[in-house]
Amino acid sequence: MNTLNIGLFFVLSAIVVVAVTAPAAYADHPEATVIMPEDSYLPTCGETNECYIPADVTIDQGGEITWINEDILFHTVTSGTGLGEEDGLFDSSNVEAGESFSRRFPEAPGDYAYFCSVHPWMTGMITVVATDEDHDEDYDGHHDDDRDSERIMDAGSVDGMSTDDMDMGGMDDGMMDGMMDDDHMMADMPEGAATATGMISDGTEVMIWASEPVAGEQMEIMIAFADSEHVNHDIVAMQDGEVVMRDEGAHHHTGVGKHMTDRLASDAPLDIMVTFQGYGIDEITGPVGDEVAFTEVVPEFGVIATMILAVAIVSIIAVTARSRLSFVPRI
Repeated sequence: MNTLNIGLFFVLSAIVVVAVTAPAAYADHPEATVIMPEDSYLPTCGETNECYIPADVTIDQGGEITWINEDILFHTVTSGTGLGEEDGLFDSSNVEAGESFSRRFPEAPGDYAYFCSVHPWMTGMITVVATDEDHDEDYDGHHDDDRDSERIMDAGSVDGMSTDDMDMGGMDDGMMDGMMDDDHMMADMPEGAATATGMISDGTEVMIWASEPVAGEQMEIMIAFADSEHVNHDIVAMQDGEVVMRDEGAHHHTGVGKHMTDRLASDAPLDIMVTFQGYGIDEITGPVGDEVAFTEVVPEFGVIATMILAVAIVSIIAVTARSRLSFVPRI
C-alpha cells in the first residue's frame, strides 16, 4: 500500500509539473505593447535602455505590436539600427503624444532592430518567433486589410485610422514628397519660397515653411538648416501667448525636419523660437545656444503682401488715368 501511495504521489507530481511548465515552454505571444515613456526624448533614457519599455519584445509570427507614446513629444518607430542605417521594413511616421502605432509582423522569425529617427538614442529590438500550427491555423501568409494595416490612432480609441483619413493640415505636394522618403521627416528641402528665414552665427541659413493656422486644426512647421547634416535643435511655437508646440532635443539627419503643433485655438499667426543645439550625434560642434526668432509666422505672407500692394498700385494708376486726376500739385 505504501509503495502504491508513493507511486501515485510521483505520478501526480509529474502531471502537476508538466501542467505548470508546459505553458511556459510553449508560450504564445500573439500581441505585445511597448511604451514610449515620459521624458524619453532625453538622451538619459538610452543610458538605462528604457526609451522603449520593454526595449526587447517577443512576438509570434503574424502577431501585433502596439507602441503607445506617453511622452510629451512625438516619436517614430523606424526599422534599422540607427540614422543612416534604416532598412525600410517599417516606419511609423510621427506618433504624436497620446497616440499609438500598431503593426503586425508576418516576417520570418528573427531579430529586428528599430529606433526613433527624431531621437536616435531611443532603440529597441523585436524578436519574431515561430508559432504552433494549431494555434496559428488561420494564418496562411496572407492578410486582409485589417490584419496587415499599419495604423496610428488615439490611445483611447479602438478604431484605427489610415494615413489617408488623417488631416494633413494644409500640406502641399512638396511637403508630402519630403516626408515620405527613406529618411522619413529628415528629407528633401520643401519646394517654393520659405515662409520665414533667419540665420545662426556661423552663417547657416534657417528656413521655415508653415501651413496656414486654422482654429481647431494642427499647424505643420517644416524647418531646414541650409547645407547641414545631423542638426540638433529645440523649437517652441506660441499663439496668443500660449505654447502650442514644444520639441526639445530634435535631431534632423539631413538638416530638414517636420514639427506639428497642438490643435490651435484661433487663426492667429504663431511666434516661433528655434534654439540651435549643435551639429553631430556623439561629438557636438557649432554655435550651441544660438536663437532664431520668427514672429507672426503666416504662410507666404511676404508674397501675398507684395501681390496686394502691386494690385493696389495698378488700380490707383488706372483710376487716375481714367478720371484725369492728378496727385501732383500745380505750380
